[in-house]
Amino acid sequence: MIILSKVIITNLGIRGRIGELTPNMVLKYAEAYGTFIGKGKNVLLARDTRLSSRMFRNEVINGLLSVGINIFNLGVVPVPCLLFNMRRNNIHGGIMITGSHIPEDWNGIKFVDGKTKTFITSSYLEKINQIYKSKKFNFVNYKEIGSIRKVEGVNSYIHSILDNVNVSLIKKYKYKIVLDPVAGCGLAVTPQLFIKMRCKTQIINDSLNHKYPYFPRKIEPKPENLGDLSKAVVKSKADIGFAHDLDADRVVIALNKSGKVLSEDLVLALIVKDFLENYENCSLVVNVASSRIFQDLAKKFNANYEEVKVGEVYVSTRLNELLKKNKGNINIIGG
Repeated sequence: MIILSKVIITNLGIRGRIGELTPNMVLKYAEAYGTFIGKGKNVLLARDTRLSSRMFRNEVINGLLSVGINIFNLGVVPVPCLLFNMRRNNIHGGIMITGSHIPEDWNGIKFVDGKTKTFITSSYLEKINQIYKSKKFNFVNYKEIGSIRKVEGVNSYIHSILDNVNVSLIKKYKYKIVLDPVAGCGLAVTPQLFIKMRCKTQIINDSLNHKYPYFPRKIEPKPENLGDLSKAVVKSKADIGFAHDLDADRVVIALNKSGKVLSEDLVLALIVKDFLENYENCSLVVNVASSRIFQDLAKKFNANYEEVKVGEVYVSTRLNELLKKNKGNINIIGG
């Protein structure tokens, strides 16, 4: 971990309070990242709905263009949607402008490795930092300035999700759902998923306020922040409730009747349990901070169990390693 003027820099991203994480810093990190991946390369760009994300988007664009990077702008989409679209041909990197679940007066930048299609490692970050500190940016001449174009990445992402669930079964039950996306990126995807599965959906906390605090609730989807969801589930007699954080890489569940909100670990445990019940020869990968319940599940269903360091990149990297090593001979799940 590196701390520059109260800005936290790790392979999980750059994070800081607005005013400490400045537009100029974001600009220079975009120049460093673009310099590292090289002139003429293509980068996917996305952001969340924070007011500061619009400001930082402009700096990221200017920084990348100045070192000859071509930008494919996805706009406001969830982090998983950005990572899904990294599978496009000829994409060499990605940037997500988001503070994820942290308070709205903070923000951050996440860098994606074009080779692994997931977030960068510590060694990758160190190379970017070296360029940032040395200020040895590879600025291009007028004829080599990068290009920018808007691209659509949501529809293919939604269809990919639908291809992996039993849509006809869900349609049969006509579920009644309450969704709390905290006026974030989940609005671009989750309501459409429910519509396509013929679920009756009530959306709450879906718009920004006109003054601070701009978001309708605290961003992190913890039980103490989701009173509105619990009440709505009970009042509407919904079958289930869901809540996201701002970049929609987290989801929690509110139970019907009681409205009780389950923790993220319990939600993932339910998914893992279902997976292990339906597939044999499985491997489970979680981070070391995860609940003991995952180890118990792996033991119960005779699955291989591994723990890695905290961070999406470590789980994703290990999952990719297992997939390449076993080439379809094993069923792999992690989170």
